[in-house]
Amino acid sequence: MNLDVRVIPGARKREIKRDERGLVIKLLSRPQEGKATRELVEFLADAFLLQKSEVCIVSGEKGRKKVISLPVDQERFNEILENLDQRTRT
Repeated sequence: MNLDVRVIPGARKREIKRDERGLVIKLLSRPQEGKATRELVEFLADAFLLQKSEVCIVSGEKGRKKVISLPVDQERFNEILENLDQRTRT
C-alpha cells in the first residue's frame, strides 16, 4: 500500500493524523542529516508492527512530502490508525 505522507519535523511529540490528502506525521527530530527520515521509518515500523526494512520511501527522500510503501492492506491500515488515534486521546 502506498501512502501520501506530509512530515512535520521538530514537533513537540510524535503523532500520526489523517487529513484529506493522506497522513500528517509529526516527528521529534530535526531535518538534519537524514535524522527525521530515519525517525519516520522507525516510527512507522513500530506503529504498523513491521521491520524497518519493510518501510520503503518511494519518493521524497529529502523532502517533507513523501510517498511511503507499507506491506499492509487497507483494512489493517485503518485498524492500526484507529488504535493509534484511541491511544493518543487517553
